[in-house]
Amino acid sequence: MPLPTPPLIARLQEAMSFHSQGDLDAAALIYEQILKATPGHFDSLHLLGVIAMQRGQTAEAAELIGRAVQADRKQSAAHNNLGLALRALHRQEEALEAFTRALTLKVDNAEAHYNRALTLLDLQRLDQALAGFRKAISLKPDYVEAHINLGVTLTHLDRNEEAIAALETAATLTPQDANIHHNRGHALDGLRRYADAREAFARAIVLDPAHAESHVALSEMLFIAGDYQSSWKEYEWRWKTGGLAPLQRGFPQRMLTPEDDVAGQTILVHAEQGLGDTLMFCRTVPALAARGAKIILEVQPPLKRLMTTLAGVDQILARGEDLPSFDRHVPLLSLPYILGQHAGAAAPYLAADPQLTEKWQKILGEPRKRRVGLVWSGSAESRTGRRRNIPLSALKPLDDGSVELIGLQPDIHDSDADALKTFQHLQNRGPDLGDFADTAALVAALDLVITVDTAIAHLVGALGKPVWILLPFVPNWRWLSGDETKTHWYPTATLFPQRALHDWSGVVNNVAAALKTV
Repeated sequence: MPLPTPPLIARLQEAMSFHSQGDLDAAALIYEQILKATPGHFDSLHLLGVIAMQRGQTAEAAELIGRAVQADRKQSAAHNNLGLALRALHRQEEALEAFTRALTLKVDNAEAHYNRALTLLDLQRLDQALAGFRKAISLKPDYVEAHINLGVTLTHLDRNEEAIAALETAATLTPQDANIHHNRGHALDGLRRYADAREAFARAIVLDPAHAESHVALSEMLFIAGDYQSSWKEYEWRWKTGGLAPLQRGFPQRMLTPEDDVAGQTILVHAEQGLGDTLMFCRTVPALAARGAKIILEVQPPLKRLMTTLAGVDQILARGEDLPSFDRHVPLLSLPYILGQHAGAAAPYLAADPQLTEKWQKILGEPRKRRVGLVWSGSAESRTGRRRNIPLSALKPLDDGSVELIGLQPDIHDSDADALKTFQHLQNRGPDLGDFADTAALVAALDLVITVDTAIAHLVGALGKPVWILLPFVPNWRWLSGDETKTHWYPTATLFPQRALHDWSGVVNNVAAALKTV
């Protein structure tokens, strides 16, 4: 590479001065002029890419900084900034490679250690992320963000006492950071210290009144405490969170409010989250209809047939079908807040098709023993999913021949395939089920369903059939604290919560013993 000429050096220094003062337009103009005169100039490409990042133009930033590292592969800072752009584009594996290269060039680059650890956290490689945050802290002891994300990672690993210690260290460095208190709240929740968690989330909101994630987390703690009115109000903040904001629907019609008179109005009620949420909260729709509204209910396609059995609905649509005209709309989980009603209709509020049930009874044949449905896993993608799922092998004590086990599991994870072959009294009918109307009909032909916390739990409860729900040590907020064995949501449900973290053996032993008494 030829040495830069004095005029070029002066122009570059001028641009960098503008850049440091925040005058991005003036700096970018000079960087571009340098590139016209000297194509492939490393500093101009790199810093122009940094400006693109500052402007939120991440794709352009990745392209520019990528060209810069092609021009000079030995600059650790450039590889680090390339990693930042790639991570912002959700290209985590490439970002990881860029941060690793930055550290190869400068092993004591605390920022690159931190950014690499963040990327490992994205990829759920938690132990490696933990090591990365600790390395960043060893290089820069007052690295607040590293302390915070060390706490976050420890929380993901259910090492909540250690997480609290890491977050308290962060708080000594920056006591007014709402994120510290928010993440501390999650660690306290993981210890089932619900009152302390509630205080932590409330403190985060005092420091940052617009902290949407803390409002939603506080709503869950208020729900566990029995303050339903405040809980549902706080839950309306979900539309400002990073996870749910993209799911918000944009309609020209106004969203329904608690003050609206709905008599004579056509209201579109639309499902917003998972299948289980729809099955659980569709119970609130009849109360809206009772106020004189005409109801259009839009649900996920697998639920359309089943929802024809819900009272008070004038038209059922599957998401993606053309919408008729309507006056107002409302997301399904906003109805408890808008109606001022916590629970909605009592179960059962859905029903199985008798003809479909008869078909399943013929397929199953004459019962020789009690027929018990079994569901042991849902999605494994989220941390919540991994926590609530049970390895099929752990359910082997139920396969003692005392009952006929009917699997309702639509998908068998690879880790369970071999275990399934060892069960002598389990036939999995999940792959034979089409939509939830089919599943409801099969459930109606059974005596009991045993399931982890999935959509099936809500389906069986909504049908008014006996269901035993197996819960992790820290259950979802709707099941309250984890100490309860009954739930007001479903009178026919019995809860079997873990009494120790990750201890499914104790839960399964309790279920096996209970099966012998019913």
